Amino acid sequence: MNFRGPSIAGAVAGGATPALVQAGLAALVLAACLLVPRTGGAVLLLPLDGRPMARARLAGIDGLALVGSARIPGSLIVHAPRGVPFWTLLRRGIVPVTAPERLCSPLLVKD
Repeated sequence: MNFRGPSIAGAVAGGATPALVQAGLAALVLAACLLVPRTGGAVLLLPLDGRPMARARLAGIDGLALVGSARIPGSLIVHAPRGVPFWTLLRRGIVPVTAPERLCSPLLVKD
């Protein structure tokens, strides 16, 4: 019986591309899981247009309790006890990202 297993040359030539794609997809899924805000946690709101965030910009969005300003200029930290209205925020040009509360600044937001 002559058994020949996969060779290193064959793995490099044809098998490496699918493995790299799979590893890339796994990395993207892991990053998304780490960045997607969770219900009941602190949420970092990043403005896409670079303008500083103000309470008026969050008007009409229920379920977000303002914690304070974040260390990133123009961003805010909110608490989302009932969940994050992800698509509503994106339509307003705001990207919600999960944020550990210990990294939040104690500064209060001024209108």
